[in-house]
Amino acid sequence: MSAAYYIVVEGEPSRQSKLDGKALARDSRGINQLAKANGLPTLDDFFSLSADEAIACMANTLGIDIEEMSDEDTAIARKAGDDNWFDPSQGIDFCYRLTELIKADRALVSDAKSVLRDLCLMNTELKSLLLERRRWRFQIDY
Repeated sequence: MSAAYYIVVEGEPSRQSKLDGKALARDSRGINQLAKANGLPTLDDFFSLSADEAIACMANTLGIDIEEMSDEDTAIARKAGDDNWFDPSQGIDFCYRLTELIKADRALVSDAKSVLRDLCLMNTELKSLLLERRRWRFQIDY
């Protein structure tokens, strides 16, 4: 099983993302280093969870039901949830700038073709969200 970044839309948690995001996850270390070196946000800067999502994620990681979590674990998870949402224009700018960097030097990431495909899908989806005036964030599927 592999990890994948996917887009979650504010107010529409079950909306299906066209972004597969597996290439972004596979190459996330290189993408994040490239982004930092060029003054861009990282993929993880667009990641966010609500307090309830953080609690569910921790329970899943621990392999237990939420009701079985200790009060201490629940409090830690609740504090980890920051519930941030992003304007699509931020993601569109990220996609554009990162795409230009990778096109200029495909060796900057291990699988440029797949990463560029994911960035293109991400950009298309974010342009739709911009027209709809909807905010977004990344979540990661492991």
